[in-house]
Amino acid sequence: MTWFSKIVLSCVLALLAVIAARTKSIGSESADISPIAFGAVCDGRRDDGAAFQAALDFVAQRGGGSVLLPAATCLIDRTLVVGDRTTIRGSGPLSILARGNTPTLGPLYQGPTNCETNVGFVGRALFMNSRYNCGNRGIILSSFAIDGSRVTDVPLSVLIAFSAIEDTHIDNLYIIGAAQDALKSFTASDRAYRKAVELLVEVGDHPNLSTFAAEYAMKLRARGETDQAFRYLELARTPATNRS
Repeated sequence: MTWFSKIVLSCVLALLAVIAARTKSIGSESADISPIAFGAVCDGRRDDGAAFQAALDFVAQRGGGSVLLPAATCLIDRTLVVGDRTTIRGSGPLSILARGNTPTLGPLYQGPTNCETNVGFVGRALFMNSRYNCGNRGIILSSFAIDGSRVTDVPLSVLIAFSAIEDTHIDNLYIIGAAQDALKSFTASDRAYRKAVELLVEVGDHPNLSTFAAEYAMKLRARGETDQAFRYLELARTPATNRS
């Protein structure tokens, strides 16, 4: 082998080693994924929202995994959408996610009879589950801080907004400030109302359908989900003969 061939071979092997290392760090399902690998700078000034969402999407596309937060302040000026079997873990109070004040579009499914249409929800949440109102499971938020002090406009400024979730764990979180609510998680109560309405619609005109739909509409309206509330109010008021 000539000296030139040896140099070429060495360069190829070095390139393969770099590719293998990068694949191991961000391409393995079992590895922790860092938003830094997707372009986050975490200097507390520049918006890292797109990089964080890219990391979450990467995990979601592989059926689950972990997003490891750096020990720094990361500005997130958007709503982060979290999918099934996703763990977001930091280094305690050193890992700070600061929510900016920009309202952005998050997921909002109509449920329970329509879990295919995402009508969207504009607010200032930091986290929403990807199938809001229609179910996610296995979401874990652990050991980091959330700074909501930069959010100045209310309502619809809940930092963590989860609905219809199962097997979800939230532990060791530090809330530095919240303009409205730090956490709203609608699980058992939402599921019970939606399931009851769904069953009553299936059996046709039932004396309790209007009552259940109206009660659930009031709950939805109280927490700012007006489109959903009007939908259930319409269901409560529509005569049985006109229901599809």
